[in-house]
Amino acid sequence: MIRLQNQFQPEQQAISRRNMKRRSLLCGALSAMPAAWAGTSRLESLRWLPEDRIDIGRASFALSQELYPSVDIERLSRQLDAMAAAVRRKVTSPNDPEERVWAMNTVFFQERGIRYDHDPQGREKPLNYLLHGLLETGKGMCFSMPLLYVAVGQRLGYPIALVCVPDHTFARYVDPAFPHGNIEATSGGKRFTDDDYIGRHGVNATALKSGAYMRALTLREHLGVLITCSAYIHALRKDVATCLQYLKASLTLAPRRAETYEQIAEAYSYYSKLTSGSESSSYALQAKATMRKAIDLGYVRIEDVQQARNNKGMAGR
Repeated sequence: MIRLQNQFQPEQQAISRRNMKRRSLLCGALSAMPAAWAGTSRLESLRWLPEDRIDIGRASFALSQELYPSVDIERLSRQLDAMAAAVRRKVTSPNDPEERVWAMNTVFFQERGIRYDHDPQGREKPLNYLLHGLLETGKGMCFSMPLLYVAVGQRLGYPIALVCVPDHTFARYVDPAFPHGNIEATSGGKRFTDDDYIGRHGVNATALKSGAYMRALTLREHLGVLITCSAYIHALRKDVATCLQYLKASLTLAPRRAETYEQIAEAYSYYSKLTSGSESSSYALQAKATMRKAIDLGYVRIEDVQQARNNKGMAGR
């Protein structure tokens, strides 16, 4: 068993196993004491948006603009509009989910050349987590690629939502008449069953009951996931105050996201070791309470995800 405190060394280098890089980089950002959390007007305005006012593509670009001020929200939105129009032109049976998904796969992967970033260092590239990065570079990962389906699908009126499993997300076409609606964006839009995802990612019964995993997210919940991606990028930049601010803000939108509680618990645990006396005890108590929430939701450790993949004979992404 790998102890979390072993990941919090001030001079730590990213550990070698690819499936652990996201955690090690987040922990590496926690090398300074927490500072006062300054208000972020963009973050505040986004996290209180009602469901019917969320354009998930534009919201993603707005978060990107906080990180990269040169991001042109209107230009990128027009790209999504153009992709939606290209999909619409290919669909001859307007209510056929199979044809709709085929058209999206064709536009994304054949016409636009979107592809998964197989670089071993891919998880360390901030742009891989952002929709604007996917549109600019043509490469992405399992956060940005399913988002493209949801953002374009929203423009077309298609019922496509994000679904989370441990250490991964995918898209789902939500229609009772279309039972095989899971869309694996990182594999060119291939289809996998719920059982495939549950087995490959080690999803437990507690998580299925709580809705932490395998559930189609609302747009507000999806926005919460995007905010955790921004938190991670702030962590890469060693900005612990903003990282923690974003993680906490994301819980307003996605309160059942187990990984967020685990990440906050790791931070509290680390701070408890940098302090002493009542301050240290306070951090330790907060870490314990926050981690308990993650466990109650059915949190699955990254190590257990890798074990599940090994048991299935799969090389995981």
